[in-house]
Amino acid sequence: RIQDGMTPYQLAEYFVHCDEFISQGHDNESFILVMYRAFFGREAEPTGKAFWLAKLNSGEMNRRAVFEYFVSSDEFQEILRSFSL
Repeated sequence: RIQDGMTPYQLAEYFVHCDEFISQGHDNESFILVMYRAFFGREAEPTGKAFWLAKLNSGEMNRRAVFEYFVSSDEFQEILRSFSL
């Protein structure tokens, strides 16, 4: 996909919204775990997982908003910069 001219953001958005990902039926907790693994390359720390899970479970944020946070975070941007060196 990157070779098709997709930006890293577009590729990430495609990943989260593709039929294959959606069909996996992630509950809020597994969605958060996937976000950490996919965008930060690590497991969620307990406080971070609890924070995001509370946001989703309360309806304060939806999955789109959580996705936007992860892809725009300093941590993910640093990972992207490390690939372009």
